[in-house]
Amino acid sequence: MIGLGRFEQAANLFATELERHPALPPDDNSRTRFTLRQATAMASINRLDQACHVIETILPTIGKLDSATIRTDLGRFVARARTRQATTGQRDLILTAAAIARGRRQAQAARR
Repeated sequence: MIGLGRFEQAANLFATELERHPALPPDDNSRTRFTLRQATAMASINRLDQACHVIETILPTIGKLDSATIRTDLGRFVARARTRQATTGQRDLILTAAAIARGRRQAQAARR
């Protein structure tokens, strides 16, 4: 649905499926990608507050997984979120997400 630009349908589908099957997908990588796509759909339909809350909860997991695919999905969220009017806190979160999507946080941690 996201690929087709049907963001509202995608956001509703994610919400329904998470409610119906809260433990799925079972692995962290798949669950994180699923959640990132949900946040991207929400940001695309001006539900930036909800999307940022979702992203904030999974940022620690994103850092642990260090996956190029997840960083790509996070970059898509950032691209959508940047087109929306955001509060200061939301802008800060979007900037943090952008840095992680570019791999900056992982590179800084490796230097320490």
